[in-house]
Amino acid sequence: MSQRETVLRLLREHPTGICVADVPPEIAYTLRNRISELHAHGHPIVSRVCRQHKHGSAVRRYSLTGEVDELF
Repeated sequence: MSQRETVLRLLREHPTGICVADVPPEIAYTLRNRISELHAHGHPIVSRVCRQHKHGSAVRRYSLTGEVDELF
């Protein structure tokens, strides 16, 4: 399974969204790139600030549905 397919599966399994803390370490570094690829292929991905974890900076949380701060 490709990283893009893994991220799409995780987005489908977690309707509240995913951030770098929710994905395997080998994908976390490139999560934003995989999200961009999925969006370019027509998946309606939304983004908002992650408030589920205590991150050192403003980390985005991505989902296929839900509350929208911005469209990716």
